[in-house]
Amino acid sequence: MSSRGRSPTLQQLLNYWENRAPSYYIEDPFGRAILKAFIEKLQPQSLIEIGCGNGELFSLYKHIPISVGIDWSEEMLIRANLRKGRHYLPNLRLWRHDITQCSPQGNYDVVVTRTVLMHIPPEAIEKTIRHIVKVGERFLIFEYFETIPTEKLAAHNWLHDYVPLFEKAGCELIESYTRPDLPQVLFQFQKKKSIDIPGVQENAKEA
Repeated sequence: MSSRGRSPTLQQLLNYWENRAPSYYIEDPFGRAILKAFIEKLQPQSLIEIGCGNGELFSLYKHIPISVGIDWSEEMLIRANLRKGRHYLPNLRLWRHDITQCSPQGNYDVVVTRTVLMHIPPEAIEKTIRHIVKVGERFLIFEYFETIPTEKLAAHNWLHDYVPLFEKAGCELIESYTRPDLPQVLFQFQKKKSIDIPGVQENAKEA
């Protein structure tokens, strides 16, 4: 969905985040409160955050029995591990993983992204979302979203249309919340439930 010409390569994007890691921090208490309310409503027993960065959201997962954070940046994970140690989160595991290449291990009640997919180029976004959908049942996708960009995007940012992308990957939209202060939307998706109709599968097998 980008009209800016050739996208940076995934390696160039990774290099960008490795270099940003030492100084990267999002001061966003309102965004955290929004995400906290959605998580508490779902009451998951397991959760994975994809693109956890330096661990700014980890305190939201303190009471979730099984919590996982993954990121493709080693420099980000160094800082995430320091944060984990400071806040004593024995329920949280961290490992390095590139979600653009394959799905991480495990299956989780809830999958979270916060301003992560906006950094995936258009040519990689569909397969990335397929990798995400494989590991969860519910998805809290908190991303930059506007119908039409009001400002020129930075070279490492893209606008994606998340509803049709997740529907194509086998999900349905449950609800969404549009921030009043920033062009961000929290989408909640779930995997579509397959409906068994007597005789249909048998007939399909015979065919």
